[in-house]
Amino acid sequence: MSFIRLKKRVTKSKENFYAYIVSNKWHNNLPKQKISLYLGRYHKLDSKIIKIKLSKQENILVYLLKKELLLHNFKQKNHSFIHPKGFVIDLKKNKVLNKQTQNPVCLGLNQGFLCSYTLKNLLKFKPKLNNKKQAAKSLIRILLEAGIKPDKDLFLETFTKLKIL
Repeated sequence: MSFIRLKKRVTKSKENFYAYIVSNKWHNNLPKQKISLYLGRYHKLDSKIIKIKLSKQENILVYLLKKELLLHNFKQKNHSFIHPKGFVIDLKKNKVLNKQTQNPVCLGLNQGFLCSYTLKNLLKFKPKLNNKKQAAKSLIRILLEAGIKPDKDLFLETFTKLKIL
């Protein structure tokens, strides 16, 4: 099973964290981690409280993402979200980047990680309705990985709109 791991690098008495997709493999009864994909430098973001409404034609997962980004001080500009610290989330290209360098970054939202990998998984999610239990587990995993933390009512509405309940 793959998961996101942070690695700390210390340079000139400064700590930086970098995010990777890794998987565990067992060798001689010891776990060995193998890196599958570099996700970018990790930046933890703070949040605030806001209220926005879900329009009837809006995709519920895009709405959840939009709400979480606005909670974390992003400003929307067309299909992109821009953070004051210089991060850009492009929903058309499924990219999470440093605006100046155009390098990939991994943003800490709540207890999750928003990066190009988790953004793509979220926006491309299509529930397999023949197995609703598995679809529900997949949706929960994708939301938590991306750092999206909907309240209870919105969480239930998500399942209803996606016809998982």
